[in-house]
Amino acid sequence: MAQAKPTFLLVPGAWHPQGVLDQLVSELQSAGFENATGTLTTVGSTASLSDDVTYIREELLLPLIEGKGKDVIFVAHSYAGIPSGTAIKGLSKGERIAKGEKGGIVGLVYLCAFVPQQGVSLFDMVGGQWPPWQEHNDTAKTIKANTPESVFYADVPEALHTKVISTLRDQSQQSFTAGAGPVYYADPSYNGRRAYIRTADDQAIPAFGQDAMVQASGVEWITKKFDTSHSPFLSKPKELAETLVSLAADFEKAK
Repeated sequence: MAQAKPTFLLVPGAWHPQGVLDQLVSELQSAGFENATGTLTTVGSTASLSDDVTYIREELLLPLIEGKGKDVIFVAHSYAGIPSGTAIKGLSKGERIAKGEKGGIVGLVYLCAFVPQQGVSLFDMVGGQWPPWQEHNDTAKTIKANTPESVFYADVPEALHTKVISTLRDQSQQSFTAGAGPVYYADPSYNGRRAYIRTADDQAIPAFGQDAMVQASGVEWITKKFDTSHSPFLSKPKELAETLVSLAADFEKAK
C-alpha cells in the first residue's frame, strides 16, 4: 500500500486572511496533496503573540496530528514564523514516534519568514525602528500596512493585488512588540526537514535580512531562492507549489 502523502498546513503572516493562499492551495490539490489553512488571531484584532501560538498549536496543528494522525508539512509565511517557532513544541514526527504516537510534523518551511530567537520581538528584529510603510494607531493598538501594492505585491498583477488588498486587516501592535517564546525549529528531529524560501526582491523583509536570520538561527536550512517580492503564493503560485512538492520529497528522504 502506498504511503499517504503529507498534509500541507499553510499559515499566512500579519494583516493577511487565509484566502490569500487560495491559488497555492489549488495548485497543491492538483498535485494530490491535502491542505489546511488558517488566519492568525492577531489579524483584525488586538490579540497577542501568545494567542497566535495557542491558535496555531491548538486549532491548526493538533487537530491534524493528534486528531487525525496526519503527517504535516508546516509552511509559515512572514510574521507567522515567530509564533510557529513556539507552537511546534514536541510535535515533530521523530519526537512523536519516540513516544509511540502517530502523525507529526515531517517538514518545516519558512516562507520569507521571521526566524525567531527566544525573548526577541519582531520590533527588535527590524532594528528597533518601525518601517515607514507601517501606520501605528496607539489608541486602537493596531498597525495598518500602507502601500501594500509595493511592499507586499510588487510583482503581482494589479487586478489581483487590488482584490487582495481589499481583504487585508489591521494587525495587533502587541504581536510585533512581544518577545518570542521558546523556539523549537532547532530540534535535531528537523535536521534535513527544515527549509527556508528566500525572496530576492522582497520589500517587506529584505533578502539580506532573511539571510541574516537564517545564519543567526545556528542550524542548517535547505534554502530555495525565488526572484519575487514578499508574496510568491500570488505572483508564482504554480512554481511555489512545485517547490513545496519537491521539498516534500526531500523531507521524505531525510533520516
